[in-house]
Amino acid sequence: MRKIKAVLFDVDGVLIRVPHYFGTELEGRGYKDAAEWLRKYFHDGDHYPCLEGKGDLKERIEPYLRGFGWEHSVDEYFRQQLEFEGSFLDGEMMGIVAELRGRGMKCLLATDQEEHRLRFLLEEMDFRNLFDGCFVSCRIGCRKIDDGFWAHVARELADEGIEPAEAAFFDDLQDNVDVALRAGIQAELFGGGKQSQEDFGALIERFKA
Repeated sequence: MRKIKAVLFDVDGVLIRVPHYFGTELEGRGYKDAAEWLRKYFHDGDHYPCLEGKGDLKERIEPYLRGFGWEHSVDEYFRQQLEFEGSFLDGEMMGIVAELRGRGMKCLLATDQEEHRLRFLLEEMDFRNLFDGCFVSCRIGCRKIDDGFWAHVARELADEGIEPAEAAFFDDLQDNVDVALRAGIQAELFGGGKQSQEDFGALIERFKA
């Protein structure tokens, strides 16, 4: 096994782990059927072009918000969603990131995001300074499930003198892990929870060997 020079992190499910989707949160606030309307948007296809930089979330999501009776602006919905999700940033995981960077290891994001949320992560949550860089679907033009995403990652890493086998990637979805493995990256499934954090630490120790 090659020594790891860079660690790539998925965001949602690894660094940010919400207890439930924001639609469920809104239903608790009295917005009936919010979870189903938002599930339709995020999981039935309309959101995917935004993740690939081919659409604007604030334009595409508005009909779904009206569907469950959202009475405020799209910007206000988005502000509340981002603040809710951002409050579940995993401090222990971020501590691991800081420790790795302190030892000279490059830490980067590899994530599916649309442009508005990406800016929130980089600027409001300061990921711009907490990580050494990012590979993001909306700027690459395809998602992590696509071989093209990882071909782009491999090219960018090569410019830094890092081969795919010298990079580790952690994601909470097996399909994404499988595509990264196909590209030669040492990808691992991350399931969340205390045990997963301990396993993650053990993996990093192995990668340093």
